[in-house]
Amino acid sequence: QTYGSPYPDALGGMVRTPDGGYVLAGGTEAKLGSKDNMWIFKTDPEGAVEWEHVLNWGADRRHAYKEVLLLPDDTLMAIARSQESGYHYRIRFVHFDLEGNLLSDHLTDNGDCSAAVATADGAFVVTGRNTYGDGYVRKYDEDGVLLWNYATPGSWFSELVEVPDGGFVLTRAGSPGNGMKMAKLGADGALLWHRALVSDDEEWAVVSDLIVHDDRLVMVGFTDSFGAILRDGWLLQTDLLGNPGCECGDGVCDPLVHEDCNGCPEDCACADGETCSVLGVCEGG
Repeated sequence: QTYGSPYPDALGGMVRTPDGGYVLAGGTEAKLGSKDNMWIFKTDPEGAVEWEHVLNWGADRRHAYKEVLLLPDDTLMAIARSQESGYHYRIRFVHFDLEGNLLSDHLTDNGDCSAAVATADGAFVVTGRNTYGDGYVRKYDEDGVLLWNYATPGSWFSELVEVPDGGFVLTRAGSPGNGMKMAKLGADGALLWHRALVSDDEEWAVVSDLIVHDDRLVMVGFTDSFGAILRDGWLLQTDLLGNPGCECGDGVCDPLVHEDCNGCPEDCACADGETCSVLGVCEGG
């Protein structure tokens, strides 16, 4: 199924609704006589459009939804990037009910949204960066009121997920000279731990999506390192501490203790001629 107009259109977020339909959100140049407009619509389970809204606050500005979330009270929080001028952006939260009625609109701080997640307590958490390249992780209530902020100067996280204890695991893309990182914040926004998932400075990888399944973190992404031909996709499953697991030894992985082998216990008993790789697997035998 395709949706759109004769003009440029794009979708950036999707959420399934309790009736089996979908709400999709993005941007369009089709209406209101401006460059980019926030575009959101709901479909039934077969994909037929039930309602649609195109919104713009200032015809000289660019706007587009980056994420849409279903909150626990079965209302929708659409998160947009709103261009103020040049490369200066602010985040906009637009709150709808499932019938498409606008409940509230809130323009927030300087920043752009990389990822967002609805939380079990009715709020939501957003991660991204500001115009100056400094990262943040922020929690807001459904009215757009800031509850807490965790700043990451000079870098930012691109994906996040809520874990069963109410905290949040975040990932940041790696690059040559700067390996892929993971961190965990508590439910109050305090940093609990951080680590390098890929610690080799000559290798890099990008996490495109991150979910929790059966008390495991499951990540998907791409890399042109680790022997990839041009660029390969990858799928990785770890425990809730980000440990891929060790195929050697019986110790318990703890990233705050066993940093030399990225989660492998210190008594890692690889066979003769093998070494424990950065992903916790015996290699080279």
